[in-house]
Amino acid sequence: MIRLKRTKHKRESNWQLQLINIVFLLLLFFVMNGTISNIQDWSIEIPETTEITEGGPIAEAAYIDHANALSFR
Repeated sequence: MIRLKRTKHKRESNWQLQLINIVFLLLLFFVMNGTISNIQDWSIEIPETTEITEGGPIAEAAYIDHANALSFR
């Protein structure tokens, strides 16, 4: 009796199906994340401003004058 070696067959993987599954999961993640973030109430609180009266202006600061010109120091 002659014994022959068995050849091991490589298991074929369907990489296209795996890629479609990953893309679908990413799409589902971004859709769910986008709908959850839109539910939040975005309220912006405007900061209060004060005038500097004693001691003059601060040395290291940026200033905006009435003509919307920005100056530093």
